[in-house]
Amino acid sequence: MIRRVVVLYAEPGGPADQAGFRPGDVIVQWGTVANPLGVDITQSTDANDGLPIPVTVERGGQLVALTVTPRRAFTLFGTAPARVQLAFRPRTSGRLWPT
Repeated sequence: MIRRVVVLYAEPGGPADQAGFRPGDVIVQWGTVANPLGVDITQSTDANDGLPIPVTVERGGQLVALTVTPRRAFTLFGTAPARVQLAFRPRTSGRLWPT
């Protein structure tokens, strides 16, 4: 079985929602990484603040191309990590990785 992650939730109005992610989407490609794990998505998101990331998801048996642009939240102290406001989990387990 290919390890993939499934979208649980895209925060309304957030970058993932604006990019068109839907609950149940299976992430097939994130940037240059095929079949990414949660850690791949989180690292890529944080490293690409303000830069568009091409993503391919499987939705209803079809491949759908999306582009998401991570954003850093304003913080008074330090630097917040870039996020796309997307919650996902591995396709075969219940662990949740918000990013």
